[in-house]
Amino acid sequence: MPDPALPSESIIALADSVGDLCTFRELGDLTLVCNNEPITGISFEQQPRRDIARDCIDWAVKTGILTNFIACVLYSKKRDPGFPPFQILVKSVLPGALEAPPSVQPQVYAVVSGISSLEELMKRDEVRGQLSASRDRLTSITQSINLLVIYKTLHDTLHRLQTTQTRTLLQAAVTAADDQISSEIIAGYIGATNRAVTDIRVLIDAPEKAALLNGFDQSWIEILKQAAGKCQDGLDNGLPARIRIALRSIAIILSEQSPLLNKYIFNSANRLPLADLATTLGSVSGLDKLYAGQLGPAIAALAELRKNLIDRVTAHDRLQTVEQNLSILAECLDDTADLILGQMAELWPETRSSALSTNGLDLGPATYVIDQKDSDRVDGCLLDIERMQSDPALAVKVPDQVKALKRAFFIFQSKVGSHFFEVDSKLKSDFDSTAQISSRLQAVVGALA
Repeated sequence: MPDPALPSESIIALADSVGDLCTFRELGDLTLVCNNEPITGISFEQQPRRDIARDCIDWAVKTGILTNFIACVLYSKKRDPGFPPFQILVKSVLPGALEAPPSVQPQVYAVVSGISSLEELMKRDEVRGQLSASRDRLTSITQSINLLVIYKTLHDTLHRLQTTQTRTLLQAAVTAADDQISSEIIAGYIGATNRAVTDIRVLIDAPEKAALLNGFDQSWIEILKQAAGKCQDGLDNGLPARIRIALRSIAIILSEQSPLLNKYIFNSANRLPLADLATTLGSVSGLDKLYAGQLGPAIAALAELRKNLIDRVTAHDRLQTVEQNLSILAECLDDTADLILGQMAELWPETRSSALSTNGLDLGPATYVIDQKDSDRVDGCLLDIERMQSDPALAVKVPDQVKALKRAFFIFQSKVGSHFFEVDSKLKSDFDSTAQISSRLQAVVGALA
């Protein structure tokens, strides 16, 4: 949802309160977590804290993330003496920030802020000694987070290719030699495939990434590149059969690798050693009450962060399968009415159930939701067709009811697609934010060397 437009007096009041609550370092953590932007490009440490906060608030307004920015401050400052009046202010001028945040950024911010405190605490021998004993564990945590980000980036790269329906491409291949629009569709897809191969190579060939991906099967990348080359050859020489074979090869690779990467993502997120990080922070916080006050919010946030990530990954995994099933069913609807019921009965019930089950996951506020009424309309049309086919007097109305079924189905498919896109975008943002934990931990590990 877009941020509401606030009057200047509300902006000033928010900036003053945030400046009273947050240091320059904390605001720097916040700009990185929320939008991966260093605070050095937004404000200057030499200014008064309220002025620094005003620069950050203005930046958040400009980038359209003010609500989530304030939600992060609320989450991380729950134990601060200045929290109650700040909460009252936010409730009056930006109440949306008090609701469940639409991402894991508040939790990540609390964790990153805690790790930043570690960097200061490391100046004390007892803290440095405790962290040195956990250095291997901290290194493992950073690698696990980095691997999760790699898998998600690979998945997103392939998913961008899947947004163009194979059926549309196969139809365009038939007329590509004589029709400019069809030719441009094929050429655009070839270009997208080649760019995907290049992006994948750049990602996984970096030495630090290659070490994490040891044992990862890369043979499909070369096959993808070869298929794009054959597709280009077919386009250049007016050979629709060659184009179609190449397109089918690409489709097979995508259909195999996308669910495999989904599995890697889910397993990596599920095994993310956030509990180990909480244990490490806890070992430091137990040394002194002062340390406990600085690290307590980060330790509490880690458990919530893990749950939120797992919920989002689970929803993404289910919706990916639902989208694939809906594409199959869309093709089934092109068959005759006599075949539609049998094919729909094979796949529709489980697809409908999986789609609706995502509504039970805690994903935060959503612009798009899957409404059961939309799926009920599909069910109603299927029942009507079944009744009409069994009654000779109503058989003549079957074609019209099939059209109604298609309309209801494609409305449902469109809404699922919108919901999936939203979940996918938020998950990418969540992983980008979580990567900040790895970056900050690497600084700690490096200082221990």
